[in-house]
Amino acid sequence: MLLTRLRRLILPLLGFGLVPLLSACGSDAPPAGVAELRDLERAETLWRKRGFRNYRMLMSKECFCLAEMARPALVTVHGTTIVDVRLPDGTAIPAQYWSGRPVVDSLFPRIRDALRSDFYERVELRFDGRLGFPTRAAFYAPSRVADGDVAYVITGLTPLD
Repeated sequence: MLLTRLRRLILPLLGFGLVPLLSACGSDAPPAGVAELRDLERAETLWRKRGFRNYRMLMSKECFCLAEMARPALVTVHGTTIVDVRLPDGTAIPAQYWSGRPVVDSLFPRIRDALRSDFYERVELRFDGRLGFPTRAAFYAPSRVADGDVAYVITGLTPLD
């Protein structure tokens, strides 16, 4: 008699716990980050087929950082090396502030690492449909991390060779 009562109480409770687990197993949605990784691979393939090595881009960095590192600037890249950074009015930015501005080639692995990491709460990505470079790569840290968010915005990428 006691065993029968326990079964009546326990079985429905087990069912409530198992139904969400079992229904999640049949979901058609890809795990978080899978679609973004697929988009990243597609974009990176386009970028590698671009046909030029040297370029100039207008890049801004959205962060809690020095203005020299954040404001929009024309970044000139030869291969994978930044050779010049200037404000749109032509004013040179000192080389000590260049390191906060990644070249396109270094953004791809940074994005990949962020998508695979458990650290970021959200990663927002947009890519140029013709050349594949990231037009926006935003990384949002957990709220417990002060000033941990950063976004890179690239526009006006122009081949130089």
